[in-house]
Amino acid sequence: MVQDIFAFFINLLIVDPLHDEMAKRLAQVRAPQAIIAEMRACAEDALPRLAEQAMAEPVWG
Repeated sequence: MVQDIFAFFINLLIVDPLHDEMAKRLAQVRAPQAIIAEMRACAEDALPRLAEQAMAEPVWG
């Protein structure tokens, strides 16, 4: 439960802004949509590990 809340906030504060900025820059250089989608999937896959890291080491974030 707590990890889900952490994951939500990490997604909201880190993953989504990172994705938006990277997608914008990749679109500017006309990167294929497949690369943009792969980047998003990678960020979403990392979310549980980021939440674990933030819970294990609160000073890390």
